[in-house]
Parts: sequence; structure tokens; C-alpha cells
Amino acid sequence: MKKVLAVIAVGAAMLWLSTGTAMAQGQSQNHTSHGAGAAGSHEPMGMDHAMGGGASGMGKSSTASGPKTADELLTQNTQLASKLQSLVPTGTDLQTAAASFKNLGQFVAAVHVSHNLKIPFACLASDMTGTAAANFAPSGTTVSCPDGTGDKKMSLGSSIQALDPSVDNTQAKQDAKTAMNQARNDMKGSGK
Repeated sequence: MKKVLAVIAVGAAMLWLSTGTAMAQGQSQNHTSHGAGAAGSHEPMGMDHAMGGGASGMGKSSTASGPKTADELLTQNTQLASKLQSLVPTGTDLQTAAASFKNLGQFVAAVHVSHNLKIPFACLASDMTGTAAANFAPSGTTVSCPDGTGDKKMSLGSSIQALDPSVDNTQAKQDAKTAMNQARNDMKGSGK
């Protein structure tokens, strides 16, 4: 029962993260809005804005008037990209890797978990996006991930447990929370 509750809690946290960030991106694109953090507003940007998700949190593409994808936001934010580049294996193409994620906050949190726990980024990203690990590996390298990696999309906490079975639900939840806080701080500190 405790494991089920922990999985539900991690799932709820990821849903909250992606939903809050999804709404924030929509606000960041509407420059005529006068809500918190909008252009023309004197109010500070909220934490949701800092996570940089899409308006629906589901779309991958953007239009001139629609929300920007994680890779587009990362391209615009060179300070954040520089910091993240130092946390992933040399040769990793951040924009290509970010393109597979639902939102920028999810991508930044994955980079932090990989760095913090020494979990191969390509394997973690593959689990979280349901995309082959080779798409996240530096060019010219091979990645060895456990069987089943990338077979389906997983939450950050579930991905941690799948790639490091010694981590229990409670620790995976805490590690995911730590990484999400690091992601918020990175993006808030870099202006995105």
C-alpha cells in the first residue's frame, strides 16, 4: 500500500509540474496579458512561468502564436543551455535531447537527476520520453541501458527506480523533488 501511495504521489507531483508549467508557457506567449510576469506587468514572474511548459503541456510543435517547445526555449536561453551542457556527457546535443521532452522543466529536471545520481542521461531520457536512448547519446557513442528502457513513457521517479533498483519509492520521490527544485532555480535564475 505504501508503494502504491508513493507512486501516486510521484505521479501527482509530475502532473502538477507539467500542468503548472504548461499554463505558464501560454502566459509567456501572450504579451498583451497583464497577469503575473506578463509583458507590461510590474509583478514578478511566478514559479510556473519559470518552468517553461507548453500551453497544453502535450504539444510538440509550435506556431508563430503558439507555445514554444522545450528545445526552442533552450535555444533562446543560452545561460541555461551553458549550465546544462556542463552536466551532461560531452557531445550531447541539448536541443535535440530537449525536443523529445514535454516541457523545458521536465528536461532540466532529468539533466539534474542524471548528474546528481550518476544515472546515464540517455537511459533516463529514454525512459521519460519513450524514445530510443541512442537519440540522447553523444554522437558516435553507444549507450548500454537496461532491457525495457524507452519501451514506454515513465515519470521521473519511476525512471529513477527502473535505472537504479537499489532506490526505494521514498528516495526516488525525494530525488525527483530535489531535481525539480534545481530545475526551477536554474530557470528562474536564467530569466526563463
